[in-house]
Amino acid sequence: MAAAAIVVLDQATKAAALRMLEMDGEALTVIPELLWFQLILNTGAAFGLFQSLGPLLALISVILIYAGYKIIRHEEDPLLVWSLAPILGGAAGNLIDRVFRGGVVDFIKIPAWPLFNLADCAITAGTAGVILYALMSRRREE
Repeated sequence: MAAAAIVVLDQATKAAALRMLEMDGEALTVIPELLWFQLILNTGAAFGLFQSLGPLLALISVILIYAGYKIIRHEEDPLLVWSLAPILGGAAGNLIDRVFRGGVVDFIKIPAWPLFNLADCAITAGTAGVILYALMSRRREE
């Protein structure tokens, strides 16, 4: 359910960005010196890497979403479940872009960082949760 909510929110914000911003246009200042909106279509992976590997990245996304879904269905630890959910939602949101738009819509810009979107934020937060889960599990084993 949380993953689905992330997909809906991600796609809604991307649709708004596509309506309000010009592709590859100038950045729109939201908070001076801190936050801008600027629209690009990223055909690669995070940080604009691997621009020519869009279909492979889509396939990898499908595999990861499937694996994460299988884990969540059988996992009882709430930290791991709540950490994997945003990863699945973010990956699904970006996969939708790859399939239907030919690349991922990125529009959030902050200083010293490549453009990103809400799906990327969800994936990052979920990854931090999985790392925390792994550290806590290791500590319990010791």
